Amino acid sequence: MNALIRSLVVAATLLSFAPLAAAQQACLPRDAAVAKLETQFAERAAGRGLATRGAAMVELFVAEAGGWTVIVTDPEGRACVVASGKDWFSIVPVSGEPA
Repeated sequence: MNALIRSLVVAATLLSFAPLAAAQQACLPRDAAVAKLETQFAERAAGRGLATRGAAMVELFVAEAGGWTVIVTDPEGRACVVASGKDWFSIVPVSGEPA
């Protein structure tokens, strides 16, 4: 699971700096973005981490129904959606298998 979240962090960080992705991002103050994800989409935080050198915080929000969203928050508190989708499922590693 940690490897999966790390992969999402890397992907989200790369997307957050891509010019095309930046032009399409929906950004809000972090508190407002989290409130919207919780109330409108029933998504809750499932993981978070700091990008290299603390330049941004990357968070994954997941709903029981399978919806998911990745946001990146800059040091000023602006959170931008960098990816979202449906059919999220968590993988539980089987003992002895790589994560």
